[in-house]
Amino acid sequence: MDGASIEEVELQHTLDRHRSELKEVAARAGRGWLGPAAATEQGTEQLYSALERQLQQPSFEAELARSQHDIAAAGSSAQHERQSSPQEQPPPQQQQSGCAEGGEVLSQDWWELKEDGELRVSEQTGEYVFVERDDVVRALSAFIAEYIVSLPEARTMEPRQLQQAVVMTMAELRKGRVRRLLDWGRSLYRLGAVGYGAFTMFSNPWVAKAVLAALWSCLRLMGRLVL
Repeated sequence: MDGASIEEVELQHTLDRHRSELKEVAARAGRGWLGPAAATEQGTEQLYSALERQLQQPSFEAELARSQHDIAAAGSSAQHERQSSPQEQPPPQQQQSGCAEGGEVLSQDWWELKEDGELRVSEQTGEYVFVERDDVVRALSAFIAEYIVSLPEARTMEPRQLQQAVVMTMAELRKGRVRRLLDWGRSLYRLGAVGYGAFTMFSNPWVAKAVLAALWSCLRLMGRLVL
C-alpha cells in the first residue's frame, strides 16, 4: 500500500481482520436489510439509532479498551523483534502489504457507486420496516472500536473519552442534513488526501470521518456479498 495514508492503511487492515465476521452477518441479514440501511433515509436513520444505543453500552467501552491493549501489545512485540533480530526484518514495503485481499479502500470505485452498482435501492418501494439485526449492529460496533483506536488522534484518549466522542458523533449524524449513508461516499474517497473540511459541522471531525468510513466500508463489503 505504497503512498497510502495511515487512515487508509488502518482501515484496510481492520477490514481484512473483520472480513469473515462481516461475511457471516451479511448472509444472515440479507438483501432486504442491507440495502435500505445504507440507501434510504429511513433505513439510515434507524441504523444510526440502533448503533447509537449499542455504542452507549459498557461493552463498547470495553471493546475500545481491549483494542487499545491489543495495539500496545502488538507494538511492544514488534519493537522486541526488531531489537532481537534486526537482520531478519523484511523490507518496508513488505511490512505494509498485510491486506489479505488487496487494497479496496484505495480504489475510487470503493467510494463511488454507479447507478447500477451495489446498494442501489429505490425510495419508492413502500414503507420500510427496520428489523433490528443485533448481530449486524454488534459487528459494526466492533469494527468501529478497532478502527478508531488505531488512529493517531486516539492514542492520548481514554476509552471512556473515545466512547463519548463516538456516541456524540452518532447523535449528530442522526440529526444531520446528509440523510443517507450512501451519500457520504465521495466525501470519504481517499481518506488521507481529503482533510476534515467536509466534517467541520461535527463536534469531533476526525471521529465523524472515521465512523463514516468504517460504516461505509462494512456495508460496502457486506453489500458486495449479498446484494
